[in-house]
Amino acid sequence: MTSTDRKSSISTTLSPNNTLTQHSFEPASKIDQHVRYQLQEEYKALFFRTRNNTTELYEELIIRL
Repeated sequence: MTSTDRKSSISTTLSPNNTLTQHSFEPASKIDQHVRYQLQEEYKALFFRTRNNTTELYEELIIRL
């Protein structure tokens, strides 16, 4: 089975108040890829924000000297 053959599995459970609940589970690798992408984008944004702040502070320091 290749990664493209994998599909979400569905699990049905009985919750404590006796209602039927259906859960859908994505393959772990797909979730990991999504989380990894989100973190990568957050780190990239943080890097650019830090770089821009550093540049502004440096320019302000040069002006004051």
